[in-house]
Amino acid sequence: MFRSIASSLMMLAMTSIASAATIVSYNLQGTTGDQAFQAPFVQAANTTGVNLTRGAGLLASAAASSFSSSGFESAVQAPSSNEFLEFGFNIAPGYKVDVSELYVGTRSSNTGPGTIGLYSSVDNFTTPISTWGVIPATSFVNQVVSLSSLPDLTGNVRFRLYEVGNAQANNNALATASTGTFRVTAYFVSGVFDRDFQITGTVNAVPEASSIFMVMIVMTVGVVAVRARRRVASV
Repeated sequence: MFRSIASSLMMLAMTSIASAATIVSYNLQGTTGDQAFQAPFVQAANTTGVNLTRGAGLLASAAASSFSSSGFESAVQAPSSNEFLEFGFNIAPGYKVDVSELYVGTRSSNTGPGTIGLYSSVDNFTTPISTWGVIPATSFVNQVVSLSSLPDLTGNVRFRLYEVGNAQANNNALATASTGTFRVTAYFVSGVFDRDFQITGTVNAVPEASSIFMVMIVMTVGVVAVRARRRVASV
């Protein structure tokens, strides 16, 4: 009996409420690229996706089915630079998110950024989670970026794409030009659309302290009862 009660309480307190799925996605198909922002397309239960936006240092740039920007000309690096793309989600109280992967396609013009880094608000955008080269400049680079290095997330979570260094996509001996562009788009496999620009992961309930305490009490009582029965049986 005690074992059954303890098991039930443990499941109530600790069980995940969602399987691995899309946490937030952005549908960029058919867009003009120079939209002021891109609203979330899918957002997981108990989270609220936030708009895909540009930092104050960037300008909108037209490019079909994407979110495109120019103005990557500063040698100032993250987190001080205001030349970035930002996206993310807010997590409802009582829940946490275990993020898994970022799916994204990226492309620069010839004089646009040659290297891009993904940063997060977990460390105030200080250290890149991953970096990749956006080369050759005429091709999309489709990335599946692991986010497994991040801890369980709560509250408001933001991710940013910054230029790393200050070199053109087609010539790393030259500084990125202010007219050079960088865009994000959907994730493709062998030239075929696979999924929207998105973050995947799992949303879980955070167990309340009172629930954990109750489980501990019931389990302790159960252990004591089992030991007492064993002592009686051995007499």
